[in-house]
Amino acid sequence: MSKIVVLRGHLMLSSRYVSKILSSDVTRTIRLGIVKPLTRKIFIHSQGRIIAEAEILNTTYKKVRELDDNDAKLDGFKSRAELIRELKRLYGNVNDNDWVSILEFKIVRRLDLSDEAINAYMKPKEIAELALKHKLPLSHEERKILELIIKCGSLRRVAIKLYGTIDKRWIVRKVVRKALQLLKEKGIVRIENSVEFQV
Repeated sequence: MSKIVVLRGHLMLSSRYVSKILSSDVTRTIRLGIVKPLTRKIFIHSQGRIIAEAEILNTTYKKVRELDDNDAKLDGFKSRAELIRELKRLYGNVNDNDWVSILEFKIVRRLDLSDEAINAYMKPKEIAELALKHKLPLSHEERKILELIIKCGSLRRVAIKLYGTIDKRWIVRKVVRKALQLLKEKGIVRIENSVEFQV
């Protein structure tokens, strides 16, 4: 039985697909499992930053065995075989009876990653560096977490180092969000939209 994935408005995308996505007005992505979007409006992330705002137009579901060359080509692959190889690279074990979700969406607004004015789209490491530099009112434990983010560069690695499991990375993410909020309150950064952090 395929897992159900709730899409809460943030879609992660490999950097290899960024140029294709941003050069198309309407595009799509195939994801393993039953993806249930909670909202039509989504933010597309790549390499820890939001690259675009998009609107989901349609969501369809197929078994892996039902995917054909046309599905593959619409998703930017040369053939069904190439698409299946990519799904296996991303998800590991994929079989013919697994469900996939085909999300069709249009780009509403492209965001320039080099635009320093979009301060909300900072990497967790950048937030940690600013928070420590400006000596925000954080606990010893929170400062320790931010220091490890700078050192490790990954929320996953920090969670594993501190707690022995990535299941605890919500604690690390919570500290980053708190630091970002404090930076906003002090006027150090400007927040235009809430963000989720890619880990």
